[in-house]
Order: sequence, then C-alpha cells, then structure tokens
Amino acid sequence: MTEEIHQRETGYLLKGISTAFGAILVNLVVGSIFGLCTLSVYEISYIKGKDKDNFITIDHLAFYYPFEVIFQTLSSFLSGIIEKKLGLHLTNLIGFTFLGLGYFTMYLSENFFIDILSMVLGGIGTGIIYYPSTKNACLWFIEHNGIVIGIIETMISLGSFTFALIGEYVINPDEVESHKEDQLYDLEIGEKIKKYLLINIACIIGVYILSIFLMYTKKEETNVQKDKNIEMDNKENAQDGLLVYEGDTTEEESDSPSKNTEKNQLEKKNFKKMVKVSIKSRRLILYAIICIFAAQGPSMVFTLYRGIGEYNEISIGTLQNIGSYNFIFECLSGIVVGVLCDYVNLKIILLTMGIANTTLIYTYCLTFNNDDAFFWSTNLQSFFNGGMFPFNDCYLMKVFGTDIYIELIGYISFITNLFVIAMSPISFFVETKLEVKDNAFWILFTMFGTLSLIALVLSFFINAEPFNYEERLELAKEKTERASINAE
Repeated sequence: MTEEIHQRETGYLLKGISTAFGAILVNLVVGSIFGLCTLSVYEISYIKGKDKDNFITIDHLAFYYPFEVIFQTLSSFLSGIIEKKLGLHLTNLIGFTFLGLGYFTMYLSENFFIDILSMVLGGIGTGIIYYPSTKNACLWFIEHNGIVIGIIETMISLGSFTFALIGEYVINPDEVESHKEDQLYDLEIGEKIKKYLLINIACIIGVYILSIFLMYTKKEETNVQKDKNIEMDNKENAQDGLLVYEGDTTEEESDSPSKNTEKNQLEKKNFKKMVKVSIKSRRLILYAIICIFAAQGPSMVFTLYRGIGEYNEISIGTLQNIGSYNFIFECLSGIVVGVLCDYVNLKIILLTMGIANTTLIYTYCLTFNNDDAFFWSTNLQSFFNGGMFPFNDCYLMKVFGTDIYIELIGYISFITNLFVIAMSPISFFVETKLEVKDNAFWILFTMFGTLSLIALVLSFFINAEPFNYEERLELAKEKTERASINAE
C-alpha cells in the first residue's frame, strides 16, 4: 500500500510540474504582446515610410497599449466561461488563434486603424489564455498557489522583456537612432518589424503544440484519483503526505484554501449566484477600490519618469538603466510576493506594499536632482507595484476560491486598468500644458500619493479570511423567499 501511495504521489507531482511548466511557456508567449507594444514605434515608422503623407505620427504610439489592455481585460471575463464549456486546451487554441490573427493582421497592415484592430485581436487572445492556464496550474499545488502565481507573473514580465530584446535585435541590430525631427526610423529599419511578427507567430504555434502535451487538466485527474482512492481513508492520506485534491479537507486544514475549493465544488449549480454574491460583497468592493487607488501613482511614474529625468538633467545612462532594471525589479516582486502569500498573512503583505508605495510617491519629487535617488525610487515603485499583480491573484484565489477566480480577477483587472487609462490625459496635460515651471509634478504626485494613502487606510479593513458562500447563498435564498411571500 505504501509503495502504491508513493507511486500516486510521484505521478501527481510530475503531472503538476509538467502542467506548471506548460503554463509558464504559455504565459511567456502572453508577454510577447507587451513586447510588441514597446516596439510599435517601428510599425509607425514603417507606415510613415510607405506613405509620407500619412497622418500617423509618434504620438499615435500612445494608442497601442491601451487598446490591447482594454480588450485583454474584457476577454478575460469570457475566458472562464469558455474554459468551463470547452476545457483548457480548446480555450488555449481559441486564445492563441486570436493572438496569432492579431500578429498576422499587423504583418499585413500598412494603416494605423488596421494596427489598432491587430492590437484588439491580440488583446482578446491574451485575455483568453492567461487566467485559465494560471488557474489550472494552481489547482495542482492548491496549498502553494502563491509560488505558482509568482513564477507565472514573472514569466509574463520575462516574456515582455525577451520578445522586446529579440525584436530590437531583429529590427535594429546596429542601434540606429531615430530622426530628431519626428522620432521615427527609416523605412528599411521599420519594415523589419514584419519579420519579427512572423517569428512571434511561429512561437505561438510551437508553444501551443507543446502545451497540449505538457498541461494536464486538474478536473480530469481529480476524478480519476478519487475513483482509485475511494477505499482509502482521508486521514491516512493526510498522514502519508498525499496532496489534497479538490473538495478534500480535514479539521486541521479548515483555514486553508482547500476549504474554499470544497465549497466551490459543492455549489457548482449555483455558480452564477456565487459570482453575483461575491461581486456584491463589501469585501470585494473594498478590495477593488484599494486596487484602483493604489495603481494610479505608480502608473503615472512609469508614464512620466523619462520626461521628468530629461527635464531635471538626470543622466541618459541612469534613465537607460531604469528601463533595463525595471524588468529585474518586476520579476523579483512576482516571485517574492508570490512566495510570501503562501506563508505570511495577506493583510500584512498588502499593508507593507501600501506603506512603501505611499512613501515613495509622496517623496518622488525630492529625488529629481539626484541620479541614484531617482533610480532607486523609480525602480522600487516598480517592485511594489509589480507585487500587486501576483497578490491580486493570490488574494482572490485564497479568499474567494479557484472556481470563480477567473471571473473575479477579470473584474478587478478591468476596472483597475480602465481607471489607469482614464487618468492618462492627466499626464498628457502635465507634460504639454502646465510643465514643471508651474510645480505640476508636485501637484500631481501629491494628488496620487493621497490616493495611495487612502488605499493604505482602507487596507486596514481588508478581510483575508475564506469567503463563506454557504452562509451568503442561504441568506440570499431567504431574502428571495421573503420577497416572494410579501409579493403574494
């Protein structure tokens, strides 16, 4: 019996590792869309080079990323429904197809509006891919999903950095500078982005084929394991170190995420009610407000730091280093915060990041005349803001459970990104109208520091305990019954 248990453990672990590795590859490719956004200046140069009278300018670069993000977050709402109906692999096929169509559309494009269509298609594809693969990987390591999420979030940053690096090597290996008058490149350089897009399409096809062989769906494996182990006592399984499957829990594990998983499985017929109850809960509304307020300051920093540095005569070397090290800080934050979420109280982590970010935003203007201070302040904001992405996943998965995680993370991501994009005209106004002579940056970072402070204060009231669906659904049922009786 012991040898049989050991074999099951080993088989389970190997399939879990294989699935996590598949999810890592999938999300590495997801990062390619963000790499393309940073390289879009070459696409603009290509369009302008083909037609000198074309209206497109470097200013249109600001449209590529927002369109991708909006449609990515919108499609993430659908990804959970698609995954539940069609399964993981077909969901990935749909997502990769949209992403590939996006790249192929840009490959054929010689027009700004076609480019935007390609970013819409790419955004839809990445939105469909990301959350189902992340959720499935976490289900195999339900007690350590923070580590899994941290690694996957790091892979998205790594993918963005890697694909952008490959793109620069393919498109502009000699590091030719853009023209000073319009900040664009010659046609012979810009047109090489088409070759880069073909490389991306090849990577998409290859990774999807690999994912079929690497990724195992947890639902299928759980049913098989339950059939095989039906005669085994739960207590014996726990003592022998078997990993906990969906729906299994013990008294000692009553505070673990597996308790949420059990409840979610028992309430599958009430899935829509669960989503509705969660979104209306004070707990999620409070957390959404925290995310919205906390994201504004760091987003403004990353939008303006280059212009701020150039105006205040921060050295070009320091500004280039900020761009390079920013990736390292984001990767570190993903892993560090992900691991901490498995072992440290979530409220403590959120408060720590809130204190750090609020302090950094309020004091950011004090660093404008010192290269080292400016470098560390900008990148530390990248670290703590980047840590919010794995934290969001961990919080929603541990508190609300894996079954409706995709729907809730899509909701949080959408409203947060929507407010970030809505705030972008402020940065444009600051750069073009007020300028630094009117103390615009002091006003700006005081305002966003205050938003971060509000988010910090609200974080003291956050509840990180598992959400009690049974109680909430029962209350909702009683309320409906009372309304029905009163109506009669």
